[in-house]
Amino acid sequence: MTDETPKPKRFYETAKAVQMPGGWTVELDGRSIKTPARAALSLPTEKLAKAIAAEWNAQDEHIDLAAMHLTRLANVAIDRVPETRYEMADELARYCETDLVCHIAEDSEELAELEEAHWAP
Repeated sequence: MTDETPKPKRFYETAKAVQMPGGWTVELDGRSIKTPARAALSLPTEKLAKAIAAEWNAQDEHIDLAAMHLTRLANVAIDRVPETRYEMADELARYCETDLVCHIAEDSEELAELEEAHWAP
């Protein structure tokens, strides 16, 4: 017996990125995607909208939401970030203090040069 939640059946033919006032969205057979909180999936760039549409188009007979990383990230950004913005910023700041890419080596000039060459913006 498996504890896996049943995946919903694919109910659309095609997903496509569509420009809208103030940004982009993704439509499934002409109907805009909504987030789990029923908000409009409003995206800032065409590239992101096309990538999310590609995730939806890649689904087979059943929709595997766990495999749709950009869709899930966009949903969290739209549904949760406005209400938890400051808590998320604090958590991100704490993470950045430990992220090695944010800290160039101080003990080894050779390593510092490599890090700067590969990781500097």
